[in-house]
Amino acid sequence: MEDYIPYISIKPDKLSFYQLPQYGYNRTRRQKANEVNLSNTSHNGIISYKANKRIKLAIQWLLCITDKKAFIRPRNGKLYKFKVNFITLTLSGEQRHSDQVIKSQLLNHFLQVAKYKWGVKNYVWRAETQQRGAIHFHILTDKYIAWSDLRTTWNRIQGKLGYVQQYFEKFGKSNPNSTDIHSIRKVKNLAAYISKYCTKASQYRSIDGKQWGLSLGLSKLKSAIAVLDSTISKVVDKIKELKISYSVQYDYCFVVYIPLHSWFSGNKSALDKILIEYLHPFRSLLFS
Repeated sequence: MEDYIPYISIKPDKLSFYQLPQYGYNRTRRQKANEVNLSNTSHNGIISYKANKRIKLAIQWLLCITDKKAFIRPRNGKLYKFKVNFITLTLSGEQRHSDQVIKSQLLNHFLQVAKYKWGVKNYVWRAETQQRGAIHFHILTDKYIAWSDLRTTWNRIQGKLGYVQQYFEKFGKSNPNSTDIHSIRKVKNLAAYISKYCTKASQYRSIDGKQWGLSLGLSKLKSAIAVLDSTISKVVDKIKELKISYSVQYDYCFVVYIPLHSWFSGNKSALDKILIEYLHPFRSLLFS
């Protein structure tokens, strides 16, 4: 009889326990096909089940690795704390270029500017269409950006293809209200709230090409996996006792659902070490 080895898999919202044969196993044809499908972010306006899970996981990791930040709102001088920003970018005129051109020349340019101007490292973006048919973008990121700076920057970028000029010819103004930004602070289940928004189907027409994308660091994060030993099991037993956790036995694995921030303390417990070692190779991609 073949020996099996117990493993633990750590994700931002759960701990999974399962066993694998000692000498491994070969991926099935279906598993290989799913991997190819997941690498293709274009699905004719529909976010596939696999892509949906990938986006949700990226959002969970983004929330997990992002510390709360404080900023003073100029309008009232009050101090606020937030984790992530939710940005919307729209075109200020009738869309005259293909979705592919808009993404390659405007969206990509914006993401590069955001990286160097505001220090944005981690983000998730999603393309949608408005009722008038024009493409627009939602971007979740982890840095504070002043709304006026955001608007000025995006208008300069979209102006390359004449969209600000269109607006000027119609309204006689050259600084259109083409952006929106919200600091998300008080939603109880933030990951579920944002994931639902970012994975819904486009309502009006299909997007040509990629519908969503991740920053390089987030695209690398899957799950931290280690062999389950007695030291790790003792830590897990303590976590199971926390009132906010609940467990489910599936056919091939046992899962403890609990937010990572509820048990990770950085005190170098056996479980903490697994996560720290997993994130270490990606530190330059994820952290400033």
